[in-house]
Amino acid sequence: MYAPQLEAYRTAQNSNASGRVIETAALAMSALLPSDFRKNDEAPGRAMYAPQLEAYRTAKNSTASGREIEAAALTRCALRLADCQKNWDAPGREEALADALRTNQQVWSIFQSELTRNDNPLPRPLKENILSLSLFIDKRIIQVMAYPVPEKLQILIDINLNIAAGLRSRPTG
Repeated sequence: MYAPQLEAYRTAQNSNASGRVIETAALAMSALLPSDFRKNDEAPGRAMYAPQLEAYRTAKNSTASGREIEAAALTRCALRLADCQKNWDAPGREEALADALRTNQQVWSIFQSELTRNDNPLPRPLKENILSLSLFIDKRIIQVMAYPVPEKLQILIDINLNIAAGLRSRPTG
């Protein structure tokens, strides 16, 4: 289901000398806010990920580090969820919410997939903590989909923004 994103990540990992982890989070960078959303039905299957793949190609050629790209993707997901929360009673909220949750889940699914790879360079305890957090996020997304209320989005927004802030900070030692 996420084959295009995973393939893009593997390509980036093979061509990235710095070896940054989880750069495919850039796929979510181009996800539009609900007010900007446009559908492209010309290429079923591929059309769904066309904006994300284009953002990946652009990000790959930019000077942004993997950490900056990951932080931007998580921030973008948080902004989309916050937009849904703020405009809860707006027309089209169901579609916007489903799209924002799907994008957030895709980003975290990519994290999960890459964290479980044997060649992932992160320390084991950090990988386990991020995987545990990602399982919580999966459960919360399902809860929001089953019983949507705006308050349930806040923890997803907070986690994304906090992880993004951590990625933007300078690593120590």
